[in-house]
Amino acid sequence: MVKPPSNPTGYFDEAGIHAQAPIIVVAGYLASIKDWEWLEKKWVEALKGVDCYHTTDIEVDPPKGLYEGWTRKEADELTDRIIAVAARFKGQAYGVHMTASTWYAAVPFVKTHLPTHPHSVPYMALAKRAIETVLDSRKHQKEQIGFVFARNDWRQDLLDGYDQLKQIHNRAALMGPIAVDEMRDNPMLQAADLVSWHYRRVTEIRKGFAKPPFHRAVKQIFERRDRFHYIPEKEFVAEVARLFEKHGAEWNQQVFTHWVAMEQKKRERAERAEQWKERGGKK
Repeated sequence: MVKPPSNPTGYFDEAGIHAQAPIIVVAGYLASIKDWEWLEKKWVEALKGVDCYHTTDIEVDPPKGLYEGWTRKEADELTDRIIAVAARFKGQAYGVHMTASTWYAAVPFVKTHLPTHPHSVPYMALAKRAIETVLDSRKHQKEQIGFVFARNDWRQDLLDGYDQLKQIHNRAALMGPIAVDEMRDNPMLQAADLVSWHYRRVTEIRKGFAKPPFHRAVKQIFERRDRFHYIPEKEFVAEVARLFEKHGAEWNQQVFTHWVAMEQKKRERAERAEQWKERGGKK
């Protein structure tokens, strides 16, 4: 497990990236080493021997993954213990979101030609904005700030992007080390997963993508004045246009590859149908 690389440190996770939810989120907490040590101790105690807390798997009904076979009552009891820890945690929550429709507006071919393609560009844009939001909020900060993100498919892109941001941000002197770690082994990233999942859910309800009521945990997690932002469509479209200059050829190749694969599947289905007819409709 990656320990806090500096003081203070931000731990962040995403929500809605792989599921292609209507709201895409990167969120987490910024806290001192002392406060993270407190959370880690209390979090592990609240788990009571369970390997980790993963909000997506425990909130679905019935629980799945690590919690397969659990009753709703068992799942809620674990959540209540974890929420009690999160509510007492002194870390400052940060979050950034955009709508999936904003992403599709910026790159229309994605929804048509790459419907299962992960939201890699929104993730990178949101991770960048989350880091910038933390930096811009620490007006009187003198110590460098470390960042730890949950591991996903874009680890190297994240690290490369962080190095590039260091070269242009006016508060780059505050940008300390960055690391990527497995959420399953890291209570701090599990806390980031908790806040990102609920932030996405709250935003979906507020924008009419999901129906109330709010989760019972929302008040305890969001009752403080936390920092949550969104990326407006025009701004994101402009950012994607800049990315197209750099990655356009690669994205076009992905579209072509997907199209070729789809055409091959169509031909195979047609051939199987023809063979079935030749056999008289028998297996």
